[in-house]
Amino acid sequence: VPSYDLVINGPERSPALGSTLVGRSVLPAVLPSVIVGGLLAAVGAAMYYAVRVNTWAVMTDEAQVARLAISIGDELSLVPMIRGSYYGVHSQLYPLLVAPFYATLDAPAAASAAHALNAILLVSAAVPAFLLARAVTGTNSAGYVAAALTAVSPWLVLSSTLLTENAAYPAFTWAVFLCHRAIVRPSARGDACALAGLCLAFLARTQLVVLVFAL
Repeated sequence: VPSYDLVINGPERSPALGSTLVGRSVLPAVLPSVIVGGLLAAVGAAMYYAVRVNTWAVMTDEAQVARLAISIGDELSLVPMIRGSYYGVHSQLYPLLVAPFYATLDAPAAASAAHALNAILLVSAAVPAFLLARAVTGTNSAGYVAAALTAVSPWLVLSSTLLTENAAYPAFTWAVFLCHRAIVRPSARGDACALAGLCLAFLARTQLVVLVFAL
């Protein structure tokens, strides 16, 4: 017959077992906070250095982006124009994102603001990377690893430039995730989201049209 103490309090647990159970329950709860903190730190570090850059890294390409952004702000149109003439470049997502800076600030301040935005854009690719890895593997842990590796990567050096890759990196990752979801969970809504993701990737960088054939 079990004792009164056993019925009320249950069997005794060894300290080692109790600490192991506590550790297993605490780690999944703490890990997301650690990952988010790491992503914010990556944004802060990239932004800290990017806003201090006041020279061109790839002058012709960066000047082109700046002129396209100015045109969007002046004309309120996505038709690519430089100094009033049509320019056959359709990677207009990034110029669109930085256009408000060039419409309201002088050129040096606009470039610094764009550099700060770049840090956020590049690290934001961690979100679709997490969703994609979790969908493929079925585990949050894989998603956290993918998010960290996607955000803290050599690509962060691009935050100091006015290049379309700053928008193309997250746009590409979102497009891949949305296409994967449309494939594994077919629906009209999923197809529409995948198509929107592909269009976004194309507008970010026209070469990403290859995703239509790859996926």
